[in-house]
Amino acid sequence: MKEINNFEYNPNSERKNPMDIKEFQKYVRKNNFIKESAFLIKSETTSFIPERLSKIANSYALVFSGPPWNEAVKCDTDGQFKGLDTPLGSKCNDCGGTYVEAYPLEETIDYIKKESQKLGFKSREIIDYNDDTIGFAWSYLITPEKLVQSKWNDSKNQNKIIDLLNQQNINPNQNIRYFSECGIDPNFRGIGLSNLLSNIVSGPEITIYRTNCLSPMMAVANRIGFTQIMGPEVIIDRQAKNIFETGQVINFLDIENPQRTLFIKKF
Repeated sequence: MKEINNFEYNPNSERKNPMDIKEFQKYVRKNNFIKESAFLIKSETTSFIPERLSKIANSYALVFSGPPWNEAVKCDTDGQFKGLDTPLGSKCNDCGGTYVEAYPLEETIDYIKKESQKLGFKSREIIDYNDDTIGFAWSYLITPEKLVQSKWNDSKNQNKIIDLLNQQNINPNQNIRYFSECGIDPNFRGIGLSNLLSNIVSGPEITIYRTNCLSPMMAVANRIGFTQIMGPEVIIDRQAKNIFETGQVINFLDIENPQRTLFIKKF
């Protein structure tokens, strides 16, 4: 997909009626690029615009509420996530706690703000003609040692991942780029937007990211040159848009989350 860098909202576009989703998908596939118009904006920043944080936070909650993450609600006692089929306010069968929003607006805004303050932060947002966020991605610089301490709780797990990165000739104290988040509104998936975002926020440093083995990001990684170094092996059926586990494991499974994978790309 071709990249066009400086998109600006154009209310005087010749197109007076916004495309619906199916028409937009057809348009992008036909033209093989995202055209500057009144229905899509792509903007790159080193920090998200404060006025847009609530839009990005809402998109974040939407993206991760469905499969394969199923993080629509979480127990206020043990932190366990559940999907869209679990009613807000219902009781947790395991501990008796109450299911609340998985990603409350203000809490999610605070998380995004903290991410944006990290060293080497790079971001990209895609905005539709209603001024809503339909895609987002960001990354930042961090040493592997600090990364595993912040993202994994189990000390044995931390040591295994540091050893794995050492095998890739990555010093635990050198800065690498951590591809932290990428999400696309479910209605706009399958047209290459995550490929576009991922290419933009990755590199030029060694870049790593982790994701669920059934996430669409598995297909993205395969397409843009990342190599899987941990977690379940999968088969990607691009025609049917399905991902299947093979039953095999690349190096080892994450002790804390057996469906988690880890990818690396050297530029």
